Amino acid sequence: MSDASSTPEPLIVRDPSLANAIKSLATAILVLVREAREKGSLAVHPRTYILRPNFSLFYTVDPSVMNFAREYLVEDTWDFNDRSDFVEGKVTSLREFQVIRSVVGNDPRNDQLLRNFAFAVANASLSAANPDALGKYVETLVGDLAQEARPCRAKVWLTGLTLGSDCIAVSDSLLLRRPNRGDLQEKVTEESAHYAHAF
Repeated sequence: MSDASSTPEPLIVRDPSLANAIKSLATAILVLVREAREKGSLAVHPRTYILRPNFSLFYTVDPSVMNFAREYLVEDTWDFNDRSDFVEGKVTSLREFQVIRSVVGNDPRNDQLLRNFAFAVANASLSAANPDALGKYVETLVGDLAQEARPCRAKVWLTGLTLGSDCIAVSDSLLLRRPNRGDLQEKVTEESAHYAHAF
């Protein structure tokens, strides 16, 4: 009789060769995206966004901090269906993809993790300066395949507190700070900017 509370051992364990294979796949995807872009075969479109004060936050401690103008930025966007076609048509046929698929075996969960990775890395490759910029995706997939706990950070808005200084470290894992401009901005598409709270 087994202990129901015990966690089963993962079928795939973290090892350097797996991490290197996944990193090679990320680099191969980056190269594919760049080549397709240079040939003009990538269905990428510029989209304008607006960064503006998010007045739904009702920050009353220092209302002047909301006194900033709108900023416009243009980012390349890739339609979901076009990106999906790119991944299914080009990325899954890469030798690097097939190598990792042979490691993850027939487990549908792991196969989906691999596809999600390919999808995310293809999208990130639009703006990635080099393969090192894709490191977080590699680390995430390695950890997910090995069923490791993932460290995470949470940001919580608290009302009713006024801090005596800009930042107070309560412990190694808890920090209280006053909001900055980035916290008080919302990013909305140009076409939805007339709505009160687009996102």
